[in-house]
Amino acid sequence: MTPTPSDPVASPEKKRRPSPRPSPWVWPLALALALAAYHVWDFAFHPGGTGLRVALVSREETKAALARDPRAIVLDVRLHGDPSPFPRTVRVPRMQLQERLRELDRYRRARVFVLGASDSQGIEAAALLARRSFTRVACVRSPVTARAQRKGASPLRRALTSKDGLISLSENAKAP
Repeated sequence: MTPTPSDPVASPEKKRRPSPRPSPWVWPLALALALAAYHVWDFAFHPGGTGLRVALVSREETKAALARDPRAIVLDVRLHGDPSPFPRTVRVPRMQLQERLRELDRYRRARVFVLGASDSQGIEAAALLARRSFTRVACVRSPVTARAQRKGASPLRRALTSKDGLISLSENAKAP
C-alpha cells in the first residue's frame, strides 16, 4: 500500500512528536525573571532605590520655616553637643531614636527638621523617620567649616548608603 498525503500515520514528515516535558527549572527561572523585571521597574520609578527623598535645608531656611509653621519642630539627634540654636527642639540621641519613636508620633504630619552632628548622621535619622511614616522630613545641613572651605568643599550632592538603604539626596529638593 502506498502512503497517501492525507494519511498522517503513513507519512513520516507529518508524525507528531510528543511535546517535551518542561524542565524543572522553568518556574524558578520565570520567577527570577519576573522579580528582576520588577526591580528594574522599581528602580526606574524610584531612582534612589527606596523612593525616599530627603531635602537638605540650611539653618536659615529652618529658622524661617519654624517661624512660619507653629507645628514644625527640630529633632536634635546629636549625641553630645551644644544647645540647639532653634526654638521648639526635641532632643533624642540618634542611638535611642529607634526605641523612642513613639514619643514622636504626634509630629508625624508636622514638619520635622533633623539636626545631626554631621550631614550623614542627620540623613540617617531622617531616613528612619521617613520609613516610619513621617511625611514631611528634612535634614538641616551642617555648616561648612573653615577647613573644608580652604579645601574647596563643594555643596553636598551625593547618594548616601545608610543602614536602612540608599537614600536620594538633593539640595534642590523642595523642603517639606
